[in-house]
Amino acid sequence: VDYKIVATIVCNDQACSNAHSLTDAISAAAQSTLNNALLDGSLNDSLQSNVPNQSFDVDPNSSSISQPVTHISATVISSSPDSDSLYYPDWSKPSGGCKTGGGEPMYMTLAPSTWMLATRNDCCSRYFSWMQNECEGTSGAAPSGLWYPDWEGSDDICKNDGSEPEYMASNPESWMHSSEQDCCEAYFSWMLNECLGSSA
Repeated sequence: VDYKIVATIVCNDQACSNAHSLTDAISAAAQSTLNNALLDGSLNDSLQSNVPNQSFDVDPNSSSISQPVTHISATVISSSPDSDSLYYPDWSKPSGGCKTGGGEPMYMTLAPSTWMLATRNDCCSRYFSWMQNECEGTSGAAPSGLWYPDWEGSDDICKNDGSEPEYMASNPESWMHSSEQDCCEAYFSWMLNECLGSSA
């Protein structure tokens, strides 16, 4: 019985040294398993049930399992300092962001020109343009004194602390106001006194 084992190995430059020993171990295990299956008749049974319209009569006394033909295809991924300095999108955090220094998913490592960029700014522009300042880790604060609705808190108030969401900071004329009164009237008119901090 002849058969072939094809091993496709993707590894970084430090780990590919054991590709041949790994395929040798796989080949030995396969040969042993097939020999046992030949001797106990389960190989013949498996062939009969998995290959329709064929008749198999494998005699364990006159047949043998040959040494497998192995084909190794190893793809080496270099972990050069250049690739470690590229920025890639970090999908693992809900707030997004771009990271560098390695640790990117394999599909990005295999196609760095598609996924990775030279600067944080370029990465943030491509993948997180709607929250560019947050992605870059810079303050998106609008000019001092503008008030924004704080929908994150439970108080239904307007604030001017520079912690507004990125979409407000990027478009202050649509979201922010020059006075607390204007902000409260625009966003919390049904509870204006509470928004302004008075109970009248």
